[in-house]
Formats: sequence, structure tokens, C-alpha cells
Amino acid sequence: VSNVATLADGVDDSVVTFRIFGGGRSDIVPTGLGPVDRVIGGLFGGSTAILAADTGVGKSSLLLTACLGSPVKVGVVSAEDMADVVGSRALAAVSGVNSLKMRRPKQKLTDKDLEELRVAQNSLAGSDDILWSFPSRKNIDHMRESIRALVEAGAEIVWLDYIQKFRGTGQDRRNEVGAIFTAFQEECQEAGVPGIALSQFKRRDQSRMPSLSDMKESGDLENILVWASKDDPKLVNCRIAKSTYGGGGIRFQYRRDDSGTLREVEYDDVEW
Repeated sequence: VSNVATLADGVDDSVVTFRIFGGGRSDIVPTGLGPVDRVIGGLFGGSTAILAADTGVGKSSLLLTACLGSPVKVGVVSAEDMADVVGSRALAAVSGVNSLKMRRPKQKLTDKDLEELRVAQNSLAGSDDILWSFPSRKNIDHMRESIRALVEAGAEIVWLDYIQKFRGTGQDRRNEVGAIFTAFQEECQEAGVPGIALSQFKRRDQSRMPSLSDMKESGDLENILVWASKDDPKLVNCRIAKSTYGGGGIRFQYRRDDSGTLREVEYDDVEW
């Protein structure tokens, strides 16, 4: 049965949803990506987005930057990095000490490095706003269980790192990838939380700006495309390629600093 609503009904719904005249926080949940949140505000509960990038550009690094910048509790299903890698990147982001330096013999860390790492560890010790789940098996069922566990623990937005790391339908790989993203969408919709799945592009000419045709998924509502700068290997370009809320075509950048962390480039400094 189809429902019929008047335009006035839609206007009333928007006033409530976006808290236009006050009365608490909007139903939109921020992503933690500053430029995205400033343009579209964030994502609705139950909606899903894809952040697609070329191999090695820094999907997981950008995810961590978003988590550290999020004003809400975040959940991450990680089939890419384990707890020690995630922890070292977080320490690097807060301390400024490169995570690769932490892997070397301790004599490579200076007294200044050690002090900054102690301060970073203490500042992160009391944080319970970023939750990670590491499924023991990289299949759809374990992914679903991880999402439910994160939401149960209070996550208001869920990230998936990343789609191509999961398997389990027995279909050809293209259909399998589609089934994995569909399962991710279903879990987010059922839980009423927004979700962002990281994905790799198809094989493509990396000298050009990517387009939606380079993605392996289709039918999703929000798309953020990420690619490396040709002129500066530390610079990562991002573009909102498709958005239900407007803002399509907006571009922004992140730069990898000495700690290996991606930091937002001030808008006035972005050159296109």
C-alpha cells in the first residue's frame, strides 16, 4: 500500500528532523571528516556511504583521522589492521612521533619521543568514544556480529575497513563484494545508525581524478572519492562525488605529516 503525504507534511518532518527551531541535536550524525560535516552536516541514522580510494593512498589513516575528530561515539569493524597497529597510529597522531619509528629498536626513540608518547598514552587511556571490533573471521556473518556488538556498546556511527577484505557468499567476486556491502547496509538500517564502508577502486589510470564509474559498488547514496596528488605524495585529494543532501562535487584535501597522520588542509590553502 502506498502512503500519500502533502508537501506540508514533508515540511513539518524536516523541521523536526533538523531541529530547525531548536530542541536538541539534529538527527544527522557527523562523520568526523570536517569538510564533509561542514558541507552536508553528516549522515542520517540507517543511511550508508562509501569512501573509495586507490590502493595505498591511506584509507585506514583517513578513517582514524575521522574517528579522532568525531564528536560522537564511533565504532570500527576492522579486517585490515589489528589492535597494535591501530594503537600505534593513534599514539602517532596524538604525540607527533611517527608510528614506524615505534617499531624500531627502542634506542631509536629519543627521550623527547618517549616523553611525548607517555603524554599521548595518558591522554588516550581514558577515551571510550572510539570502539574497535576485530572479527576473527573475515566473512559476512562475523561482520554482522561485529556491527551489532559495536552498536550495543553505544556506537552512533559505524565504519567498515574494508569491503574487499571480507568474503563468504561463494559467488563470483563482483557479486560477493556487492553482497558484503548489502549486508553492511542492512545491519546499519536495522540498528538505525549511519555506516561508512571503505572500498578500493577498480584498476584504473591513477593519473586522473577518479569518477563513480571507478567504484566496484553501485546503488549507494553517498560517495566520497579519495586519490593521491600527482605532484605531492603526502597530499591526499577527496571529493564528494554523490550526495543525497547536496554538496556533490565539493573537494577537500588532507596532508600526511611527519607522524604519518593525515591532517585536514585549511580550505583557503587548497589548490585545484
